[in-house]
Amino acid sequence: MGQHRIAIVGVGATGTVLAAAILSKYPETVLVGHNPGAGDALLSKGLRVSGAISYQSPVKNFVSQIKELNHLNPDLIFLATKTFHLDQVLKELEDVYRPGVKIISTQNGLGTEDLIASKFGTEAVFRMSLNFGVSLISPGESETAFFNRPNYIGCLTEENRDLGLQIATLLSDCGLDTDFVDDIKFHVWKKMVMKCTMASICAVTNKTIKEALEFAPTREIADACFKEALAVAGAVGYDIGKDYLEQAVNYLMKAGVHRDSMCFDIENKAPTEIDFLGGKIVEYARQNGVTTPFFIAMTNLVKAISTFKSAGLWVAGLDRAAGDTLFSTDFKVPLAIVVGSEEKGLRPLVKRNCDMLIGIPQKGEVDSLNASVAGGIVLYEVFRQRRAIRSS
Repeated sequence: MGQHRIAIVGVGATGTVLAAAILSKYPETVLVGHNPGAGDALLSKGLRVSGAISYQSPVKNFVSQIKELNHLNPDLIFLATKTFHLDQVLKELEDVYRPGVKIISTQNGLGTEDLIASKFGTEAVFRMSLNFGVSLISPGESETAFFNRPNYIGCLTEENRDLGLQIATLLSDCGLDTDFVDDIKFHVWKKMVMKCTMASICAVTNKTIKEALEFAPTREIADACFKEALAVAGAVGYDIGKDYLEQAVNYLMKAGVHRDSMCFDIENKAPTEIDFLGGKIVEYARQNGVTTPFFIAMTNLVKAISTFKSAGLWVAGLDRAAGDTLFSTDFKVPLAIVVGSEEKGLRPLVKRNCDMLIGIPQKGEVDSLNASVAGGIVLYEVFRQRRAIRSS
């Protein structure tokens, strides 16, 4: 395997683990990141992985642009970026790719291998399903919470089978135990039923996976989403088995002591991977005539929250029990206002994601206002405050 020239695109949490492992045996491996400053730190300090997996690996080669791989001629390119970067990464790879290069998708999500194949052909693509949990501590430093060995790798054409076995051996020799499997999509689906279900629930509630499963309202949503995802998997040809759901929940109750990475994306006002997670479940469901109302709702919630946060909007929820009133609230900032249903108000999941909760002062025996009336009152106060600025 020493004849291979390896590049790893993306040095976030997953990329750090993958790179540290491969560098331990193949020190000429090239890392591709988008931040030259972070590259300087990696070249001086190397990569450090702690927890369930442990590595300390020096870095010899770092480039900040994919096009710089042109003169390095890698023949194995591992993609470890977030899926929301995948379109741009593939566009940049068009200038680097040549016949014989193999692109290995290590990302979470459904359909990444199909998107790569649509650009470069099925003969160019390998897909992995990674079975470790990791979070990024700082550039070049990751902490792994667990590693449920082995990882899996597979290809889309029979002609790549022997090379797939070799890559699996390469990774296993580096300490990342990996098995080659003939139907990699089956293993991806087994993992993604869990990931697609829990990522959006955790993102909306900011709970750990275990907390979300122990909390009755979110457990009800999770159970419904699990069933929808299994129905979609079956519709596209993957019968995961009647015992899967119980096994999956038991596994998540033990391993899910961490928050999903989508929670941090929301916190950091970064894009999320929802299009390749819940979004793909919804897409495949529509293509195959499967109804997924819970996945549609959770996917749209994540997209709405992410859009608001990324745009720099403050999210204000109307809540009659709120300590702050609309008259003590600054409405001059960029703002999205959320009005709950009449009588019940905001749902707990929505309320949790509001940046502020505001109430409308009331007197007498009026218990609650009609939703449209409450919204109108708040909008007028927004108008009043902003008009005062323009008049001054």
